[in-house]
Amino acid sequence: METDDAVGRVLAALEQAGVASNTFVFFSSDNGYETAIGIKPLEAKGHFPSGPLRGYKRDVWEGGHREPFLVRYPGVVRPGTVSDALVHQADLFATVAELLGADLPANAGEDSFSLLPVLRGTATAVRQHAISCGANGTQSLRDGPWKLVCLPKPQLYHLGEDLAEKHDLAAKHPERVQAMLALRERLITAGR
Repeated sequence: METDDAVGRVLAALEQAGVASNTFVFFSSDNGYETAIGIKPLEAKGHFPSGPLRGYKRDVWEGGHREPFLVRYPGVVRPGTVSDALVHQADLFATVAELLGADLPANAGEDSFSLLPVLRGTATAVRQHAISCGANGTQSLRDGPWKLVCLPKPQLYHLGEDLAEKHDLAAKHPERVQAMLALRERLITAGR
């Protein structure tokens, strides 16, 4: 309720200032639910902050990284539009730079892709891959609907069929695991 109220006040302030019609507004969160403030009491009362997702803040699991990403950009984003495009919050850097007409040097925002083609509805995705990292250093790689969790024994999930990451498919798809491990190394080596 506090979040709804705070966002409402920001949007109302934009209206009052007369800039709402040409202001890019996005709403998201940095990570999933913070367990240090008490996850077990909430879950005992039937409230599951990560919903069906596995994990919480600082985890490499979807509950740690998959967050709402809402945009309001009048004249650019059609109201009510929903996209399944893979995005990272790092993409805001390149997006805002493009909005401002700023050229980014090659060594800035290496992991950032402008979301404007997706927001304008002219592209279904601007990225196919994304590397995420948990607080313990565990990396994961998204490749379309596939997600590889890079533990000592890698785990593989198809998020289109298993968003809760309950069914490790690594043993069924060892060739995909190896290909994704190689892809992760190429992406890291390339710096993007």
